[in-house]
Formats: sequence, C-alpha cells, structure tokens
Amino acid sequence: MDMAIGTAVLRKTELGRAEIGRRGEGLSRRERTLLVVADGQRRAAELFGLIGAEDHAALHRLVTTGLLEVVDGAPAAPLAEADPVRSFGLIDSLKEQVSTFRSVVYQEFP
Repeated sequence: MDMAIGTAVLRKTELGRAEIGRRGEGLSRRERTLLVVADGQRRAAELFGLIGAEDHAALHRLVTTGLLEVVDGAPAAPLAEADPVRSFGLIDSLKEQVSTFRSVVYQEFP
C-alpha cells in the first residue's frame, strides 16, 4: 500500500453525501461502501479494513471524481486509542443509512 494513501484521512464531500442519498448506479458496491464509511476520522488503511479489501482503484476513483477528499492535517486517532464503536463506524453508518432511508420513503410516500 502507498504509505501516503494508507495514512491519509478521508471524508465525504458534498457531492459524496449527495451520491449516497441519490443511490445512483454509477458506483460499484465496494466504492459505495468506502464512501459510506469514510467519516473524516479514519485512515484509508482503516477503511480498507472495514470493507475487507485493499481496493486502491476504488479509492482513487472516489477521490478523483470528487466524492471523497483528503482531510488536510487532520490527525487520526492511533488505533490503540480509538473508540471501538467508532472505529467500526457502526453508529455513523447506521445514522447515514437511516437518513437515506427516510429521505427515500418521504419521497415515495409524502
């Protein structure tokens, strides 16, 4: 893994958040999962661990299309000190999924 990429902290851009909400068909399942778990607090290496694959091509595509961005100068918490719930992203991921579900339901059934 490229050390600079592995230690980079990534977050969704406005375009990335919009893509999650619209659930377009342009992203692969792995790209969408990377986009969902990127919270501006985890390194790329941690994101790869969460999705179970080190997919540099997917990450590169998300960054070059403007869906993810590198957080400038944001120090990531050392792995040993990370909150276990946050490090797995369960709460953030569930909040995002519920929000997306609500927006879809409200559009379908106003």
